[in-house]
Amino acid sequence: MSGFTRDPYWYGGLLVYEPLDSKWRWYHARCRQSGCTGYWLDHALEAGFCRVGKHQGYFGLVGPGLTEDVDESRLTANALWEAVTGIPGNQDWYETVHVVERDGMPMTGCEVCGDGLRCKEPRENG
Repeated sequence: MSGFTRDPYWYGGLLVYEPLDSKWRWYHARCRQSGCTGYWLDHALEAGFCRVGKHQGYFGLVGPGLTEDVDESRLTANALWEAVTGIPGNQDWYETVHVVERDGMPMTGCEVCGDGLRCKEPRENG
């Protein structure tokens, strides 16, 4: 399921949006009908979003208008929608943040952004 989450184990202290790949591939079909090529995530990375914390097939996205410089009581995926489809988003409801509480040290790893790959020093699981 797509949605906003805070999971300190996988994402440290970041608010992230966990996209469901099949859902966003389907949304991207709107862009492809207009002659667009490529993968939906490529558009997100080109628009300045970063992929963080891949685990068990899931990853988080962070970026402007999605998880950065936003009011957490008024979260939408409109910024990602526009990056993926080229059409302004019109989500008129607000999403909640799923907070996961876990024991152990947070994982760190690589994040893939439009400007390349950045890696952090990994930590041991607690």
